[in-house]
Amino acid sequence: MATVVAIACVVYASAIALHELAHALTGLAVGGQPTLISSTDVRGNWENVGQLGFMALGMSGSAVNWLLAVLGIIWIQRARPRSSARFFPWLLLAVNGFIPSVYMVASPLLGFGDWMTILSRFQHQLILRVFIAIVGINVAFAWFALVSRWLTRIVAGVPEGRRIPLARRLTLTSWLTGGVLAVAAALLSPLGLPRALLIAAGSTLGTTFLILPAARLAESARRRVAPTIWDGVGPGLVWTPVGTLLAAVFIFFLGRGIQL
Repeated sequence: MATVVAIACVVYASAIALHELAHALTGLAVGGQPTLISSTDVRGNWENVGQLGFMALGMSGSAVNWLLAVLGIIWIQRARPRSSARFFPWLLLAVNGFIPSVYMVASPLLGFGDWMTILSRFQHQLILRVFIAIVGINVAFAWFALVSRWLTRIVAGVPEGRRIPLARRLTLTSWLTGGVLAVAAALLSPLGLPRALLIAAGSTLGTTFLILPAARLAESARRRVAPTIWDGVGPGLVWTPVGTLLAAVFIFFLGRGIQL
């Protein structure tokens, strides 16, 4: 599972870092002055940002995650029918699809974050918040079906009795790795420890928890396509150094915050 850990570091670090970078670059483009970007937030002067600018600012992070999720779909469809070729794009589409869809539920219901940046500019907030949350629930469960279907294909090459245990190991290892990575970076965050830890855990463990129950569906043998050949998840010679490097940069640089 060492290679799974390395791949999870790459996917989670890129998902969070690009989410925050999108906020910073969009803020700059709409007339704001971002001053710091970290793994938990983006700070800056937004006094000159208009209403449309705030909407773009709030949507930009999720938009980047959706783009990465779509990339994962295209990648996994074109990859060789082997588990070693399909696990990375599967985790890419899973993590980057669940982060914005679950966030679409949590942000308006709990009253914080990107969606409140948008909705706070409108009247009748309660109606809008409930509407966005309902849309988010439907999107999240539709994405859950997609993630589950591809996970079933990835583990289809092993005997039926071993599929669920294998799928559980893959999903749990990935999920915990993402959470540990984000929390480790939050320990160095300039945001303040309690809030930073809450954001870090919520943005990883909280938003991507749906990959865990997806493993329970891996037993199904009903597939319309040829099963993926199980040849492990590797090679570790590539993923291990890349994952280690990205994890170190994410924790020690983006965790502390980068002045802009």
